Formats: sequence, structure tokens, C-alpha cells
Amino acid sequence: DDESYVFLAAAHALSAVADVIPGEVMPYLLEQFETEKREKTRRRLGEALVLSVRRRGEAAPAYAQKLGRAFAAGAANDRAERDRLACLSCLSELAPLCRDVDGWGLDALDLAMAGLDGRD
Repeated sequence: DDESYVFLAAAHALSAVADVIPGEVMPYLLEQFETEKREKTRRRLGEALVLSVRRRGEAAPAYAQKLGRAFAAGAANDRAERDRLACLSCLSELAPLCRDVDGWGLDALDLAMAGLDGRD
């Protein structure tokens, strides 16, 4: 639908700006993700962050810790199910891009296991 095209174009635009000034854009997007109250907007910010990190290439690990902790917190049981699923998806895309998941890897594992066995 038209809304999906607009979102995708916006996500790519944010990633392109992050390519030029990552030190400013990545912390800004992360702050917006952590403070956003609307679930749909929050999910979209998470996707834009993952897209931006993918484009970072070798620099991706520089953002891994903060993003991993934010996505793990977003996947916590006190969140709406769709929000939790989106954050778990973001974690699954983030992990292979990083050299080190210390500080959030075990949280992500526990959250994923809880999802597999239906624990809430």
C-alpha cells in the first residue's frame, strides 16, 4: 500500500543521512526509538535503525551495544505483542552484524526462549 512505500522511502532516507553523519543520526534515532510511545512508529524506527546499522558495514559494532540493549528492552514482556515481536526481529538482524553481543545477547536469548515456550 501507499503507506508502506512512504515508510520504506523514509527509512532509506534516514539511512542515507546516517551514512554521512552517523555520529549525530544514530544517537538521535536511538533516542527517538527509546522514547516513542506509539507502537507503530516505534516499530518503524527500529526497522530504520537496523537498516542503518546494516549499511554501517565494518562500523556496525560501534552501535551494537546500545541498540542491542534498546531492542532487548523493547522485547520485554511488559510491551505489546507486536512491539515485542518487532524488537525480537530487530535483535535477530542485529546479532550477525556485531562482533560482540555482550551485555544484551543473553537477554535476547532469554526473550527468544520465552517466546518459543509461550512464557509471558
